[in-house]
Amino acid sequence: MNDIPVLDIVIVSWNTIEMTTNCLRTLEAELTSSGICAKVWIVDNNSTDGSPDAIRASFPEFTLIQNKENIGFARANNQAIALGTAPYVLLLNSDTIVPAASIARLLDYMHQHSDIGAIGPKLVYENGAVQTSVQKVTTPASQIFYCLCYYFPPLDRFLRRAFRWRRYRRVSGIHPRTVELLSAACLLVRREVFDRVGLLPEQYFLFSEENDFFWRLKQHRIRSVYYPEVQIIHLLGGSRKSAEAQGMIERHFFVSRVRFLKHRYPSQILFTRLIHTFFLNWSLGYALLSDYFHKRKSEYPQKYRELCALLDAELSSREHESSISPD
Repeated sequence: MNDIPVLDIVIVSWNTIEMTTNCLRTLEAELTSSGICAKVWIVDNNSTDGSPDAIRASFPEFTLIQNKENIGFARANNQAIALGTAPYVLLLNSDTIVPAASIARLLDYMHQHSDIGAIGPKLVYENGAVQTSVQKVTTPASQIFYCLCYYFPPLDRFLRRAFRWRRYRRVSGIHPRTVELLSAACLLVRREVFDRVGLLPEQYFLFSEENDFFWRLKQHRIRSVYYPEVQIIHLLGGSRKSAEAQGMIERHFFVSRVRFLKHRYPSQILFTRLIHTFFLNWSLGYALLSDYFHKRKSEYPQKYRELCALLDAELSSREHESSISPD
Protein backbone atom coordinates (compact mmCIF):
# COMPACT_ATOMS: atom_id res chain seq x y z
CA MET A 1 0.00 0.00 0.00
CA ASN A 2 1.27 3.45 -0.92
CA ASP A 3 1.65 5.44 2.31
CA ILE A 4 2.87 8.66 0.68
CA PRO A 5 0.21 11.32 1.30
CA VAL A 6 -1.53 12.72 -1.74
CA LEU A 7 -3.26 15.33 0.38
CA ASP A 8 -2.33 17.66 3.24
CA ILE A 9 -5.42 18.75 5.19
CA VAL A 10 -4.99 21.90 7.28
CA ILE A 11 -7.45 22.88 10.02
CA VAL A 12 -6.99 25.98 12.17
CA SER A 13 -8.63 25.80 15.58
CA TRP A 14 -9.38 28.50 18.13
CA ASN A 15 -11.71 27.80 21.06
CA THR A 16 -14.10 25.58 19.10
CA ILE A 17 -13.50 22.31 20.92
CA GLU A 18 -16.87 20.67 20.16
CA MET A 19 -16.95 21.78 16.54
CA THR A 20 -13.32 20.85 15.96
CA THR A 21 -13.64 17.34 17.39
CA ASN A 22 -16.87 16.81 15.45
CA CYS A 23 -15.18 17.98 12.26
CA LEU A 24 -12.25 15.62 12.86
CA ARG A 25 -14.56 12.66 13.46
CA THR A 26 -16.35 13.20 10.15
CA LEU A 27 -13.03 13.81 8.41
CA GLU A 28 -11.55 10.63 9.84
CA ALA A 29 -14.55 8.64 8.65
CA GLU A 30 -14.30 10.13 5.16
CA LEU A 31 -10.59 9.38 4.83
CA THR A 32 -11.09 5.81 6.04
CA SER A 33 -14.05 5.04 3.79
CA SER A 34 -12.53 6.68 0.71
CA GLY A 35 -9.06 5.24 1.25
CA ILE A 36 -7.40 8.64 0.79
CA CYS A 37 -3.81 8.77 2.00
CA ALA A 38 -3.72 12.15 3.72
CA LYS A 39 -1.82 13.90 6.46
CA VAL A 40 -4.04 15.97 8.74
CA TRP A 41 -2.58 19.05 10.40
CA ILE A 42 -4.43 20.85 13.20
CA VAL A 43 -2.99 24.26 14.03
CA ASP A 44 -4.31 25.49 17.36
CA ASN A 45 -4.11 29.25 17.89
CA ASN A 46 -3.70 29.19 21.68
CA SER A 47 -7.15 27.88 22.56
CA THR A 48 -8.15 28.04 26.21
CA ASP A 49 -11.08 25.62 26.05
CA GLY A 50 -9.08 22.40 26.21
CA SER A 51 -8.97 21.83 22.45
CA PRO A 52 -5.31 20.70 22.25
CA ASP A 53 -5.72 18.03 24.97
CA ALA A 54 -8.95 16.77 23.40
CA ILE A 55 -7.34 16.53 19.96
CA ARG A 56 -4.30 14.67 21.29
CA ALA A 57 -6.48 12.21 23.21
CA SER A 58 -9.01 11.46 20.47
CA PHE A 59 -6.92 11.84 17.30
CA PRO A 60 -3.33 10.81 18.03
CA GLU A 61 -2.76 9.96 14.37
CA PHE A 62 -3.21 13.63 13.38
CA THR A 63 -0.42 16.20 13.70
CA LEU A 64 -1.11 19.00 16.17
CA ILE A 65 0.75 22.30 16.03
CA GLN A 66 0.10 24.26 19.22
CA ASN A 67 0.81 27.99 19.05
CA LYS A 68 1.48 30.04 22.16
CA GLU A 69 -0.56 32.94 20.80
CA ASN A 70 -3.30 33.56 18.28
CA ILE A 71 -1.29 34.33 15.16
CA GLY A 72 -4.26 34.72 12.83
CA PHE A 73 -5.91 32.55 10.19
CA ALA A 74 -3.52 32.91 7.26
CA ARG A 75 -0.30 32.58 9.23
CA ALA A 76 -1.58 29.50 11.05
CA ASN A 77 -2.55 27.81 7.78
CA ASN A 78 0.84 28.68 6.30
CA GLN A 79 2.62 26.91 9.15
CA ALA A 80 1.20 23.57 8.07
CA ILE A 81 1.21 24.25 4.33
CA ALA A 82 4.96 24.92 4.50
CA LEU A 83 5.59 21.67 6.39
CA GLY A 84 3.50 19.49 4.10
CA THR A 85 4.72 17.76 0.95
CA ALA A 86 1.58 16.32 -0.66
CA PRO A 87 0.64 17.50 -4.17
CA TYR A 88 -2.74 18.74 -2.94
CA VAL A 89 -3.65 20.93 0.04
CA LEU A 90 -7.12 21.12 1.56
CA LEU A 91 -7.91 24.11 3.77
CA LEU A 92 -10.77 23.15 6.04
CA ASN A 93 -12.49 25.18 8.75
CA SER A 94 -12.90 23.65 12.18
CA ASP A 95 -16.65 24.36 12.07
CA THR A 96 -17.33 22.11 9.07
CA ILE A 97 -18.89 18.67 8.79
CA VAL A 98 -17.49 16.42 6.07
CA PRO A 99 -20.06 14.13 4.38
CA ALA A 100 -19.03 10.77 2.97
CA ALA A 101 -17.11 10.84 -0.35
CA SER A 102 -17.03 14.65 -0.45
CA ILE A 103 -13.25 15.09 -0.34
CA ALA A 104 -12.72 12.09 -2.61
CA ARG A 105 -14.97 13.65 -5.26
CA LEU A 106 -13.15 16.98 -5.08
CA LEU A 107 -9.82 15.19 -5.52
CA ASP A 108 -11.13 13.11 -8.41
CA TYR A 109 -12.35 16.20 -10.22
CA MET A 110 -8.97 17.88 -9.78
CA HIS A 111 -7.21 14.75 -11.08
CA GLN A 112 -9.39 14.82 -14.17
CA HIS A 113 -8.90 18.55 -14.88
CA SER A 114 -5.24 19.46 -14.80
CA ASP A 115 -5.97 23.10 -15.67
CA ILE A 116 -7.70 23.74 -12.32
CA GLY A 117 -5.62 25.36 -9.59
CA ALA A 118 -8.27 25.57 -6.87
CA ILE A 119 -11.68 24.07 -6.31
CA GLY A 120 -14.38 24.60 -3.72
CA PRO A 121 -17.65 22.77 -2.95
CA LYS A 122 -21.08 24.13 -2.20
CA LEU A 123 -21.22 25.20 1.45
CA VAL A 124 -24.51 24.76 3.27
CA TYR A 125 -25.80 25.48 6.74
CA GLU A 126 -26.89 22.65 8.99
CA ASN A 127 -30.49 23.15 7.83
CA GLY A 128 -29.43 22.80 4.19
CA ALA A 129 -29.62 26.49 3.24
CA VAL A 130 -26.92 27.47 0.76
CA GLN A 131 -24.16 29.86 1.80
CA THR A 132 -22.67 32.47 -0.52
CA SER A 133 -19.27 30.85 -0.83
CA VAL A 134 -18.56 32.28 -4.29
CA GLN A 135 -17.72 35.93 -4.82
CA LYS A 136 -15.91 38.25 -7.16
CA VAL A 137 -12.58 39.67 -6.05
CA THR A 138 -13.27 43.00 -4.33
CA THR A 139 -12.54 46.27 -6.14
CA PRO A 140 -12.99 49.86 -4.93
CA ALA A 141 -16.11 50.12 -7.08
CA SER A 142 -17.65 46.92 -5.74
CA GLN A 143 -16.93 48.10 -2.20
CA ILE A 144 -19.67 50.69 -2.72
CA PHE A 145 -22.24 47.87 -2.73
CA TYR A 146 -20.86 46.57 0.55
CA CYS A 147 -21.05 50.01 2.16
CA LEU A 148 -24.58 50.55 0.86
CA CYS A 149 -25.64 47.29 2.48
CA TYR A 150 -23.98 47.87 5.88
CA TYR A 151 -23.24 51.58 6.36
CA PHE A 152 -26.18 53.43 4.81
CA PRO A 153 -28.97 53.51 7.42
CA PRO A 154 -31.90 53.36 7.38
CA LEU A 155 -31.87 51.97 3.83
CA ASP A 156 -29.08 49.44 4.38
CA ARG A 157 -31.36 46.72 5.76
CA PHE A 158 -33.57 46.96 2.67
CA LEU A 159 -30.61 47.17 0.31
CA ARG A 160 -29.15 43.99 1.84
CA ARG A 161 -32.31 42.19 0.80
CA ALA A 162 -32.35 43.81 -2.62
CA PHE A 163 -28.73 42.87 -3.33
CA ARG A 164 -29.07 39.38 -1.90
CA TRP A 165 -30.08 37.99 -5.26
CA ARG A 166 -26.67 39.02 -6.66
CA ARG A 167 -24.96 36.90 -4.02
CA TYR A 168 -27.14 33.82 -4.28
CA ARG A 169 -27.09 33.84 -8.06
CA ARG A 170 -23.38 33.03 -7.84
CA VAL A 171 -24.04 29.78 -5.98
CA SER A 172 -27.09 28.73 -7.95
CA GLY A 173 -27.02 25.85 -10.42
CA ILE A 174 -25.65 22.35 -10.19
CA HIS A 175 -22.83 22.33 -12.72
CA PRO A 176 -19.13 23.13 -12.11
CA ARG A 177 -18.05 26.52 -13.36
CA THR A 178 -15.10 28.89 -13.31
CA VAL A 179 -15.31 31.61 -10.64
CA GLU A 180 -13.11 34.40 -9.30
CA LEU A 181 -13.10 33.69 -5.56
CA LEU A 182 -13.97 30.72 -3.35
CA SER A 183 -14.40 30.44 0.39
CA ALA A 184 -11.41 29.10 2.32
CA ALA A 185 -13.79 27.25 4.66
CA CYS A 186 -13.23 24.27 2.35
CA LEU A 187 -10.74 24.89 -0.42
CA LEU A 188 -8.67 22.35 -2.33
CA VAL A 189 -5.51 23.80 -3.92
CA ARG A 190 -2.69 22.25 -5.94
CA ARG A 191 0.57 22.67 -4.05
CA GLU A 192 2.21 23.96 -7.22
CA VAL A 193 -0.18 26.94 -7.04
CA PHE A 194 1.29 27.96 -3.68
CA ASP A 195 4.76 27.46 -5.17
CA ARG A 196 3.83 29.76 -8.01
CA VAL A 197 1.88 32.59 -6.36
CA GLY A 198 2.94 32.31 -2.71
CA LEU A 199 1.20 31.25 0.49
CA LEU A 200 -1.77 32.94 2.12
CA PRO A 201 -1.11 36.63 2.83
CA GLU A 202 -0.12 37.01 6.48
CA GLN A 203 -0.66 40.78 6.71
CA TYR A 204 -4.36 40.04 7.25
CA PHE A 205 -5.03 38.69 10.74
CA LEU A 206 -8.56 37.67 9.82
CA PHE A 207 -10.53 38.15 6.57
CA SER A 208 -9.42 39.35 3.09
CA GLU A 209 -6.79 36.62 2.81
CA GLU A 210 -9.10 35.00 0.23
CA ASN A 211 -9.41 38.27 -1.69
CA ASP A 212 -5.65 38.68 -1.87
CA PHE A 213 -4.92 35.03 -2.67
CA PHE A 214 -7.48 34.84 -5.47
CA TRP A 215 -6.40 38.25 -6.76
CA ARG A 216 -2.98 36.67 -7.33
CA LEU A 217 -4.51 33.58 -8.95
CA LYS A 218 -6.44 35.85 -11.29
CA GLN A 219 -3.26 37.77 -12.19
CA HIS A 220 -1.53 34.47 -13.02
CA ARG A 221 -4.57 33.23 -14.96
CA ILE A 222 -4.96 30.21 -12.72
CA ARG A 223 -8.42 28.71 -13.00
CA SER A 224 -10.64 28.32 -9.91
CA VAL A 225 -13.76 26.17 -10.03
CA TYR A 226 -16.93 26.05 -7.97
CA TYR A 227 -18.11 22.43 -7.73
CA PRO A 228 -21.68 22.42 -6.36
CA GLU A 229 -22.16 18.68 -6.82
CA VAL A 230 -20.20 18.27 -3.57
CA GLN A 231 -21.66 19.78 -0.41
CA ILE A 232 -19.87 20.52 2.86
CA ILE A 233 -21.78 21.60 5.96
CA HIS A 234 -20.37 24.85 7.35
CA LEU A 235 -21.80 25.71 10.75
CA LEU A 236 -20.27 29.20 10.55
CA GLY A 237 -19.45 31.35 13.50
CA GLY A 238 -18.14 28.99 16.14
CA SER A 239 -16.04 31.80 17.62
CA ARG A 240 -18.43 34.66 16.78
CA LYS A 241 -21.38 34.35 19.13
CA SER A 242 -20.86 37.07 21.75
CA ALA A 243 -21.51 40.77 21.13
CA GLU A 244 -17.86 41.46 21.92
CA ALA A 245 -16.77 38.89 19.34
CA GLN A 246 -19.11 40.40 16.75
CA GLY A 247 -17.58 43.84 17.31
CA MET A 248 -14.07 42.44 17.02
CA ILE A 249 -15.01 40.63 13.82
CA GLU A 250 -16.45 43.76 12.25
CA ARG A 251 -13.28 45.70 13.05
CA HIS A 252 -11.04 42.95 11.65
CA PHE A 253 -13.18 42.69 8.52
CA PHE A 254 -13.19 46.45 7.97
CA VAL A 255 -9.44 46.91 8.46
CA SER A 256 -8.52 43.92 6.32
CA ARG A 257 -10.76 45.04 3.47
CA VAL A 258 -9.33 48.57 3.51
CA ARG A 259 -5.80 47.12 3.71
CA PHE A 260 -6.49 44.91 0.68
CA LEU A 261 -7.86 47.81 -1.38
CA LYS A 262 -4.96 50.04 -0.36
CA HIS A 263 -2.38 47.54 -1.52
CA ARG A 264 -3.95 46.03 -4.61
CA TYR A 265 -5.44 49.28 -5.98
CA PRO A 266 -2.94 51.95 -4.86
CA SER A 267 -3.89 54.32 -7.68
CA GLN A 268 -7.43 54.47 -6.27
CA ILE A 269 -6.54 55.07 -2.62
CA LEU A 270 -8.24 58.50 -2.64
CA PHE A 271 -11.42 56.91 -4.01
CA THR A 272 -11.18 54.21 -1.32
CA ARG A 273 -10.89 56.86 1.38
CA LEU A 274 -13.80 58.90 0.00
CA ILE A 275 -16.08 55.86 -0.18
CA HIS A 276 -15.53 54.83 3.41
CA THR A 277 -15.40 58.35 4.83
CA PHE A 278 -18.77 59.18 3.27
CA PHE A 279 -20.57 56.05 4.44
CA LEU A 280 -19.05 55.99 7.94
CA ASN A 281 -19.91 59.63 8.53
CA TRP A 282 -23.40 59.06 7.15
CA SER A 283 -23.82 56.18 9.63
CA LEU A 284 -22.43 58.31 12.46
CA GLY A 285 -24.77 61.19 11.69
CA TYR A 286 -27.77 58.89 11.49
CA ALA A 287 -26.85 57.22 14.79
CA LEU A 288 -26.54 60.61 16.53
CA LEU A 289 -29.89 61.79 15.18
CA SER A 290 -31.56 58.52 16.10
CA ASP A 291 -30.23 58.71 19.65
CA TYR A 292 -31.37 62.32 19.93
CA PHE A 293 -34.92 61.67 18.76
CA HIS A 294 -35.28 58.50 20.82
CA LYS A 295 -33.67 60.16 23.88
CA ARG A 296 -31.14 57.39 24.37
CA LYS A 297 -27.41 56.80 24.28
CA SER A 298 -26.52 53.81 22.13
CA GLU A 299 -23.14 52.30 21.31
CA TYR A 300 -23.44 53.10 17.58
CA PRO A 301 -21.91 56.61 17.49
CA GLN A 302 -18.80 55.34 19.27
CA LYS A 303 -18.63 52.34 16.95
CA TYR A 304 -18.59 54.55 13.83
CA ARG A 305 -16.05 56.92 15.38
CA GLU A 306 -13.78 53.94 16.03
CA LEU A 307 -14.16 52.74 12.44
CA CYS A 308 -13.33 56.23 11.15
CA ALA A 309 -10.18 56.21 13.27
CA LEU A 310 -9.25 52.75 12.01
CA LEU A 311 -9.75 53.94 8.42
CA ASP A 312 -7.44 56.92 8.90
CA ALA A 313 -4.82 54.81 10.67
CA GLU A 314 -4.82 52.09 8.02
CA LEU A 315 -4.69 54.41 5.01
CA SER A 316 -1.90 56.44 6.62
CA SER A 317 0.16 53.44 7.69
CA ARG A 318 3.02 51.90 5.75
CA GLU A 319 3.59 49.17 8.33
CA HIS A 320 2.36 46.23 6.26
CA GLU A 321 3.64 47.21 2.83
CA SER A 322 6.89 45.27 3.08
CA SER A 323 5.10 42.12 4.26
CA ILE A 324 2.59 41.95 1.43
CA SER A 325 2.62 38.70 -0.51
CA PRO A 326 4.16 38.93 -3.98
CA ASP A 327 2.01 39.63 -7.02
